[in-house]
Amino acid sequence: MISTNNKGELPKYSDKLKLGIADTLNILATFGKKDCKMLDGISLNNKVSYWVKKILNKDLSAKGWYSIRKNLTSLAEAAPESFLESIEKSIYKDEYCIKEIFSKENGFLGGCPHANLLWALEMVSWDLDYLAQVVKILAELSQVDPGGSYTNRPFNSLQKIFLGWTNNTNASYSDLIKIIDAHLIKFYPDVAWKLLISILPKKIGKVSSSIHKPNYRNWAESIEKTANKEDYNEYIEKIVERIIELMLESPKARLIELVGDINDIPDKYLIKCIRSIQSIEFDRFSKEFLLNFVNELRNIISRHREYDETKWSLSKEYINELEEVLSAITLEDTILKNKYLFDEYFPNLINPVDKEKDYKEHEEIIYKHRLEVLNQIYQESGIKGIKRLIKVCGDSKLVGRTIAYSDLKSCFQEEILNWLEKDNKLLIVAQSFITTVARDNSDYVKPMIEKMDSWNKTKKVNLLLALPFNNYIFELLSELDEGIQKEYWQSINHYYFDYKEDLKKINWLIKQLFKNGRPLAAIDATNQALRSSDDITSLNCNLLSMILKEVASNPDKDNGISFFKVKDTILDIIKYIQRAGEISKEEIAQIEWIYLQIFNFRSIQPKFLENSIKNNPDFFVQIVSWIYKSENGEKEDETLDKKIVEDRVDRAWKLLHHISVIPGEREDGSIDFNILREWVLEARKLFEECDRKVIGDIKIGELLSHCSVGNDGIWPHEAVRKIIERIRSFDLESGFKIGKYNSRGVTTRAVFEGGIQEFELAKEYNKQAEEIKFEYPRTSRVLRQLARDYEDQGRREDMKTELID
Repeated sequence: MISTNNKGELPKYSDKLKLGIADTLNILATFGKKDCKMLDGISLNNKVSYWVKKILNKDLSAKGWYSIRKNLTSLAEAAPESFLESIEKSIYKDEYCIKEIFSKENGFLGGCPHANLLWALEMVSWDLDYLAQVVKILAELSQVDPGGSYTNRPFNSLQKIFLGWTNNTNASYSDLIKIIDAHLIKFYPDVAWKLLISILPKKIGKVSSSIHKPNYRNWAESIEKTANKEDYNEYIEKIVERIIELMLESPKARLIELVGDINDIPDKYLIKCIRSIQSIEFDRFSKEFLLNFVNELRNIISRHREYDETKWSLSKEYINELEEVLSAITLEDTILKNKYLFDEYFPNLINPVDKEKDYKEHEEIIYKHRLEVLNQIYQESGIKGIKRLIKVCGDSKLVGRTIAYSDLKSCFQEEILNWLEKDNKLLIVAQSFITTVARDNSDYVKPMIEKMDSWNKTKKVNLLLALPFNNYIFELLSELDEGIQKEYWQSINHYYFDYKEDLKKINWLIKQLFKNGRPLAAIDATNQALRSSDDITSLNCNLLSMILKEVASNPDKDNGISFFKVKDTILDIIKYIQRAGEISKEEIAQIEWIYLQIFNFRSIQPKFLENSIKNNPDFFVQIVSWIYKSENGEKEDETLDKKIVEDRVDRAWKLLHHISVIPGEREDGSIDFNILREWVLEARKLFEECDRKVIGDIKIGELLSHCSVGNDGIWPHEAVRKIIERIRSFDLESGFKIGKYNSRGVTTRAVFEGGIQEFELAKEYNKQAEEIKFEYPRTSRVLRQLARDYEDQGRREDMKTELID
């Protein structure tokens, strides 16, 4: 009965029935020995074990385990031996593939398909008879688990069992060590290493969840949650001993990781750990390994010296000991030894820069180190050595800048010009060099520019791209042929310009990017203009409109910049266009419609679309008709692509859901009844013509629910009350209630508050209904209905509170 089925197939039996059977088996196995007689001379426990084995062995594939996942904890508790045997069959037999269950989080299984399996294993681990077997299974699964987005992983379950500072097992510390030695270190050394490192006590907070416990068995009863401190410290000492042993067995695979986690080694065992590292003969390792190790060790030393006042930092004694390790390693290669200075802008120095120094001082100290190294490399190997540094370093721009700051720049000038024809790191260095020297002294690059006439197109453009983005480059471009100008604008990726000094350049720059096929870059440049001045008023709205339309039709046209990056800027541009009012209302409404899907409706509203609805009932009817089919169910002639239709429905729904304008509403909140009446009558007529009378009235009602209070202080406004009374449509009134109810949004309340908020609203609506019942009886009835709905909701909230209490 508890059978497997594929996803998408309806199971033969319901989940509740299967859960009930699994739970019954569990109860029989737990309590049956005392309360039930043997069946055919066979004990009830043996019978249950047999039944569970038949269920589990029916399909030992990943799909099989997934199909009975909801029953696994009950079945495992009922017959732990049968459960573990079935898992082992799945693991060790080639034809079975239980490991697939860990790699299908987003595949045919979906969700976290292995969670129940791990919970079942955790639960069985409480029984010491099966703990070692569970640990071996979890270790085996840890080796095949590819990892994923969910925290439920075999290794995490293993870690929780051995954590130590919180008791997630019945086993003593000595028992845990026995299991580690006999099974994990012996048969799963890599898993053991990872486990031992992970259970070291953290100096910055400790967080762990408890493991799954049985429902009926007493395996986890009377367990002290808090560990004995003395016993725990002894346990950690043994863990550290094994970490050291494993590291010394395979230092190449484990030493760097140990150094990275050395902060977690308790102080009383730290010197022993450092001594073990000092005992290693580093001469036998490759340059690559030593370089990685030295970099990791330097980073550790630097970080602890920089933050030596923090609680987590190591004492000076230990840091000095680690520095001795660093000093004992000989890296004769000047380039490899110092390339870390050119891997990132602010590298970790063995003696870090004082935190009190400002950004510029920090920068100068770093560049002083870089200059020393650059000169040393040049003296030892000349330009060939510098080229090798460029090849191996992480950020070649730093080499170019350092050359520009050095006394060697004259030696490199011709070489730099040759590198402008390359398409690798040498080009990056050349452009970085030129950018740096040109920024500090524009006259320095003039001799380079004078040589451009004899250069090929690529070399010219690469030089131009390296020059600072200012009026000088703009004037220079104007003297060059269109082909070079086009390639420049298609390639430039830094276009910050001080617009405050020359506001006319804003539109010119945006236009250059746009006309050269880079609409997304044009938007990105507009963002810089918008940020440069709060009161900017000189942007060309017609140009911006064309750019926005082009981006909508070709969102991936500019490969250098993603639509996601400029999404917020697009909204800022739309707000600017809305304020400026330089283009037609229809065009602004069109732009709002195009980008409606990215509107957040907090910082920006589709004002012109709202006004279109406010002034044109036919547009409102069209929006509703795009979402809802006709009432007779007849298919309408639709020639548009299905995706376009679906996208249109999504936009229409979003607009309809957020619109809050009332036809005839003035700026002061008052409503012109005559305008509102004509709008409603025309909309109803159009809805009837397109066979959407019922939904039309409902949506009109929802729209009217956004009105303000009336002159008498009662909601809704008198003009809306008159509409309700004159139209006499139950559907309109229903939509009116729906709109008002939905406008409340999400509520927050204290834990034991109950339905106080709802009863207050009901009281207010009843009061208002009473005051207008003679003049506006239908509206009064709607208000009373709202009051009753809130009273019902209030009672439900009270019931929730009672259940909590």
